[in-house]
Amino acid sequence: MRLFHIPVKLFEAGKNPATDAPLASSNDQFVAKAYPVGIMSADTSTVANNNRKSEYISDDATNATNDRLSTDFVSSLFGYGYSGPANTANGGVSQVPSGTGAGMDKRKVQFKITLPATAVWDPSLPNNSNWTYNSTDRTITQIVDRGLSTVVQPPFSLKWDGNQPVTLAPTWTKIIMQQVTTLVNDDGTLDNSTRRSGELYYHVSYVRRIRIRKSLLGDKGNLVPRDADYKYNYLVSVDQFGGTDRRLQAVLHSE
Repeated sequence: MRLFHIPVKLFEAGKNPATDAPLASSNDQFVAKAYPVGIMSADTSTVANNNRKSEYISDDATNATNDRLSTDFVSSLFGYGYSGPANTANGGVSQVPSGTGAGMDKRKVQFKITLPATAVWDPSLPNNSNWTYNSTDRTITQIVDRGLSTVVQPPFSLKWDGNQPVTLAPTWTKIIMQQVTTLVNDDGTLDNSTRRSGELYYHVSYVRRIRIRKSLLGDKGNLVPRDADYKYNYLVSVDQFGGTDRRLQAVLHSE
């Protein structure tokens, strides 16, 4: 909600508005109300591609036993903000039906995200230089000038402390981050009446690494007799590290 002033002055013909007094004047006001920015709803299929990221990882992103995220693994994540009417039931916003318009407020948006206890903040990682980290409450904050965008997704990157569990596919490990969005006034103050809250979800699942090997058929890699088309025969093997043997084999032909 924003208050606008419209000054109106009436001058006699030939008078200079810069120096002469007006015959009459008024200072009218009107209030314009536009939608805040927030997360649309909880972790449901409705927002599966919005405030939730799902990612498969393998051996190089986990520890030696493949049940924790590696301290070297970097997750590329993002905040999420949508311009819509306030949803009083869940603290977020409601999705605007297609074709009805959004009534978007053009003010900047402050994103404040609470990091998981197992996350490590590194300002040198990609997309982190525009965020301010508070070690006391483990939050990152950024003010975003969204221009005419109805949806805002400021990116950031996280490392992990070695204690974040991860489960074997097809099971997902769900990591939750709290997010608060607030519109910023022109003077830099926050408009607390527009504050909305919600949750960001990071789903991660471990899959065993695939190994592919190609070798010439024959003893010690020697060529086997060529067929009538002068093609060599190769054996291709595909298997997974560290799990139940699921090796596949196929014979390929090559010129």
